[in-house]
Amino acid sequence: MPNFEVIRPDGSGTPFLVMPGLAPENKVTAAILRSKRLQNPIYEFSLPQEDGLYLGDIDKIVETYLTDIQSAGFEGPYNIVGFSLGGQIGFTLASRMKAQGCKNVHLFLVDDDADTHRRALNIANTPPDMSFLSLAGYYVLDRNELSSFGGPMTLFRATHWGLERKSGETSDWEFRMRRPFDVYDFPFRHNDMVVAPFCDEWVDLMANILEGNIEAPNHRVVAPRHSDLPPAFRRGFAKGKQGDLEEEIRGYERAIKMMTAPPEWLFINLAQALADAGRTDDAISALRRAIQLSTGLSNCHVELAKLLRANGKKGGLRKLFERVDGYPKTTADDHQMYGIFLAQRNRPLKALAAFKEALHLEPTRLACYLRSVRILKERNMLDEAEALVSQAVKDHPDHLSLQELLASIFLDQEKPEQAEPLLRAILQQDPTRMHACMHLCKLLMAQGQLDQALDLATQNQGHHPGNAAANALLGTVLQTQGDLVGAKAQFETSLRIAQDRVQTWLALSQVVEQLEGPEKALQYLARRPQSIANRPVILEAEAALRAQQLATT
Repeated sequence: MPNFEVIRPDGSGTPFLVMPGLAPENKVTAAILRSKRLQNPIYEFSLPQEDGLYLGDIDKIVETYLTDIQSAGFEGPYNIVGFSLGGQIGFTLASRMKAQGCKNVHLFLVDDDADTHRRALNIANTPPDMSFLSLAGYYVLDRNELSSFGGPMTLFRATHWGLERKSGETSDWEFRMRRPFDVYDFPFRHNDMVVAPFCDEWVDLMANILEGNIEAPNHRVVAPRHSDLPPAFRRGFAKGKQGDLEEEIRGYERAIKMMTAPPEWLFINLAQALADAGRTDDAISALRRAIQLSTGLSNCHVELAKLLRANGKKGGLRKLFERVDGYPKTTADDHQMYGIFLAQRNRPLKALAAFKEALHLEPTRLACYLRSVRILKERNMLDEAEALVSQAVKDHPDHLSLQELLASIFLDQEKPEQAEPLLRAILQQDPTRMHACMHLCKLLMAQGQLDQALDLATQNQGHHPGNAAANALLGTVLQTQGDLVGAKAQFETSLRIAQDRVQTWLALSQVVEQLEGPEKALQYLARRPQSIANRPVILEAEAALRAQQLATT
């Protein structure tokens, strides 16, 4: 079976190849179908699966797509469209097609970052069990292959991000493009870009571009910086992904020497590679060099603080704090970054004040709400957390993530009568909301409504089959209902996706003990990864099983 569906087989114009994202439904396709002007054929691609789980390696995904396209007899030209993670897939597919001789490929990216700074995302040297994106439903192995594309590309970008991203950046695509490209900014949040009526604006603009009526972009990258990255850097980068840290370090150092304005992420990559190689002092020096080039608070300050603290450099840490305190803070980005820095310094109330100042300037910054609520919860200031988020929900009633956050606060306050209707309302608007499903499912279990909980957990797992937490939740409900065989299967699937889930290992050992006895449960626990092998709760469970084993023999 090919990994695409023919949505509109007959049409006029160049076909759209629509890439999948993290969401279970492809809203880009729906956005294009809303347009009366765009009557092109549409082929909607889905994420390939292997052993019942979604592939997480973009290289493998694209290889699968190329095979599907060749088998279907497609010859081009193509319009490739991808939103968010779909942009990563689309970019890699377009670059491979171009390398294979396909001349007519136009790439449209809908609010996606190039993510060349893999270390900042903790993707470096990560084994296949990585789960940092598991809450979104999938896991991704390598989002930043340094492929390049020399065809036409257009980036439609949201300027109002709820996550930690500075507006006005070129999203690092200039390091992967070999020719000029246009950037169009829209005053929306990331997820709004594919929701009607917001999506109509960039779809109409895309129609204009395809018809040759090109509007002036907000920003045109005339001279991409792809050529700024010398071959030595690319070789070093590739070697680093294979574990050769010294070659990676040399590649970064050469690139910094050769570039007139090295990007911040390059210094962070260098510093973390040096730290991985045990060269802590050199890593600190690399970050200090980057800070000397900066005019304000940046990610390099945060990374340097982590490194100094981890290595007991109290004097250096104190000087860094003094420098950061003296920087002017005028934008929401400044205050948010300063709040993160203060939280690292164990100054929670000052950090809270900084996050609130960022929210005053940009009231939709979800990351600042999350960090503020975390601080308030830690200090048992739940009423203040409720007031903060309740006001945000009133001001932004369409922001489902804020509603989920408010529901979680209600649950922490033991107010299920307020949490339940809010969670149900969220799921009525979007049945695929992961956190709302999980909160409501646990609430139903606490109320003894196991059949409803099972239905909800099953639906949730259906929406997010490659998600470790979704499979573990379904396993918990099945275990509570007495279906131990079904629970065991779900726990095993969850751990196949993310091996470091401590509670899932404990739940699996309990189920196996009930089904097959303590000896078999101990064998299962012995398979846990080294990263969690000595967690006290795991060792306690192991000791209890050994005691039970002795008692039965």
